[in-house]
Amino acid sequence: MTGPELGPDDVHVRRISLFEPERRAARFVSFLSPDETARMNRFVRERDRAAFAVARGSLRAWLAYYSGANPAEIEFSYGPDGKPELAGNPDVKFNLSHSGPVAYLAVARRPVGVDVEAGRLVKRLDAIAGRFFSKNECRFLAELPESDRNLAFLRGWTRKEALIKAHGGALFRNLTDFEVPLTALTNSIELTEPGGDARWTLADVSPADGPVAALAVAGKNPRIEVFHAPEPENL
Repeated sequence: MTGPELGPDDVHVRRISLFEPERRAARFVSFLSPDETARMNRFVRERDRAAFAVARGSLRAWLAYYSGANPAEIEFSYGPDGKPELAGNPDVKFNLSHSGPVAYLAVARRPVGVDVEAGRLVKRLDAIAGRFFSKNECRFLAELPESDRNLAFLRGWTRKEALIKAHGGALFRNLTDFEVPLTALTNSIELTEPGGDARWTLADVSPADGPVAALAVAGKNPRIEVFHAPEPENL
């Protein structure tokens, strides 16, 4: 069963539950390649092996949903910076991120990146921000009440990571060279690539009371839809 057609402006974000992965892993293990199975088996804990199987198997299931292929037959190729692509169908762009009990998958016809942090408490926040955030971002963090700083940091971190993953190149490698908002985004915003004129769109894709997740997509005016079904209905 082939999923919905992706237009040039469409960006679909799929929220994948990794809660209690042991109960769901068996249906996904058969989708994995020998290399992925070997990676799964390197995890010592059963829960970690199961979470890998669900996350990676769900990636294959959703890409099959969009391409009409069999999940187990999906093949990946890798760009110069190691970013995975769908072999034989490079027009379908995707990115996967997982943290704790949740994963987010973004699928589009444009370069796209997604990053999620499942509400972790950041230790040594000031030291990490000093290394990876700009002076203006660090100043903004320092002026916030203590109760708001962790969330603001995670917003900035996920937005920067999403941009790096979407770009797949060197221009966004130095996190201090570009700035992102650290406040909640009610709508998507546009940013200009540092050192260039390429445009990127940045958006929040997580519920207000959920994990912090950010999406970055190349170009302007994407049609972003967020779905919460954990896996395709035809599985």
